[in-house]
Amino acid sequence: MSPEKYVLNCPRCGRVEGLIESDIEDDPDSLPEAEHVIAEEVVRTASGTHARIRCPRCGSWIGPDRAGPA
Repeated sequence: MSPEKYVLNCPRCGRVEGLIESDIEDDPDSLPEAEHVIAEEVVRTASGTHARIRCPRCGSWIGPDRAGPA
């Protein structure tokens, strides 16, 4: 099964398409280029635990509400 393509609305870059990092198989031969991988992580802050995603073009971390399936 191939990973699902997502679109994020980056404040700097605008509309960016990519693949969510956790959906990509571990096979190095099938990995897409870094500019098409949307990284995601959960961070702890003073106000609680929050998810965030990274724009593959500029590297900015933004809220997950700015991304959705393409």
